Amino acid sequence: MAKTFLAIIGLALTSLLATPTWAGPLDGLWVGEYVCRQGKTALALTIGAGPSGKPGAIFQFSAHPKNPKVPAGSFFADAKIDAKAGSIVLKPYKWLDQPDRRYKMVALEGKLSGKNVLRGKLLKAPGCTTFTVYRSGKGSGLRWSTGIDGIWTGHYTCAQGKTALAVTIIGGKKGVFQFAPYRGNSKTPIGLYATRIKTDGKGAIKIDPAAWKLRPPGYRKVGLEGKLKGKNRMTGKVTWLDGCTSFQLSR
Repeated sequence: MAKTFLAIIGLALTSLLATPTWAGPLDGLWVGEYVCRQGKTALALTIGAGPSGKPGAIFQFSAHPKNPKVPAGSFFADAKIDAKAGSIVLKPYKWLDQPDRRYKMVALEGKLSGKNVLRGKLLKAPGCTTFTVYRSGKGSGLRWSTGIDGIWTGHYTCAQGKTALAVTIIGGKKGVFQFAPYRGNSKTPIGLYATRIKTDGKGAIKIDPAAWKLRPPGYRKVGLEGKLKGKNRMTGKVTWLDGCTSFQLSR
């Protein structure tokens, strides 16, 4: 019998209009890991207003530095948040990118541990246990040592203002662009689309947009062009859309 692997939830975003009707203390980009039957799995979790304007989340999962064979995938989930308690319950709604039929969406519940760590458990998911994610810019618990693969987090600036960003690079040639509210700019929704990655072997990197996976109303895709700064940092300009300026990412 084939094994059934279990994932979780993730989300990303892009550039223009759309005003969410909700903003909360857990809004933004969180990065870390969770454990299911496939082993440790890297997680980029974006929380904020979904396409309807109501609270939601995107769970974008991918290979972990200690478990590099895990495929990438994502799904959207409805979010129930208790702002006073700092807690969240995510109920999966639909796949955005299912790696194969062995992977199933799962629910989760978690609670803030301080201001910058969110911990909890996976619900009704045999073989799954816990997750821990850190607010973007406050660590991730992940240590990438070679190549450019992995979850790069930071921010970019377009017409909607500074926006939280996670770019997951897979196999050095493709990836996922995931955006979310940045601190002080809670009006930005969450969104996600696929990307194509090009490098020149000398530190230059180009990230071009591909197909939308979750598009907020009125938003358009952007690209990135920049330079790698050592092994774990990249900076550059935002392309494909007027009114955008720069980006910064690290892993």
